[in-house]
Amino acid sequence: MRSLSLLTLLAGFSICSTGFAGTITYSTSGTYDGGVPSVSVGGANYTGPNEPWTMSFTVDVTPTPLTFDLVTFSVPYSDFLYTLGGSNTGLTPSSIDFVDAPENGMFELFFDANDFMIFTGPKMFAGPTATPTMLAGTFQDTFPPFGPYDNVSADALGFGTDVVVQSLTGTIVTGVADVPEPSPFLLLFGGGLALAGLRRRAA
Repeated sequence: MRSLSLLTLLAGFSICSTGFAGTITYSTSGTYDGGVPSVSVGGANYTGPNEPWTMSFTVDVTPTPLTFDLVTFSVPYSDFLYTLGGSNTGLTPSSIDFVDAPENGMFELFFDANDFMIFTGPKMFAGPTATPTMLAGTFQDTFPPFGPYDNVSADALGFGTDVVVQSLTGTIVTGVADVPEPSPFLLLFGGGLALAGLRRRAA
């Protein structure tokens, strides 16, 4: 009977530990300058002069990478939203890749081979790229001088030519964690302990 109680206890802790990982929603925004061309991707508006934009998406705190190597990993995401001029563009990235580099980190977002955003700044996760833990907080695109990587690129001419349409230097990305409510797990755990106690008394 003691073994039953111990198993119930371990199961409860296992359920709680897996359930409390939660998600993080990353969000950011900016405004394109007046010299930015109006570009569409797959028929959807992508950039425009003097247009305000916002972007947000959600990932697991401890995601299972879709792909990874020594310095990057592609993360599963949900609830992606990219607005331009206050309207939802309907665009969905083919991949969102986070970068393992203290000063040249943050993430890269690709709509296709010629249309992408690259944010350059502090690393946004802990641990190795194979088993990352995403970090909440505020991250600023600092654009280190050794690489022109923080930009929005667009195939403005339609010939596979990348045109840098805005530097993202100074852009702030905010990560807010959403931890599941503990009550369902605690109720299940408490019920398991009560059941184990009743069985012990009956024995």
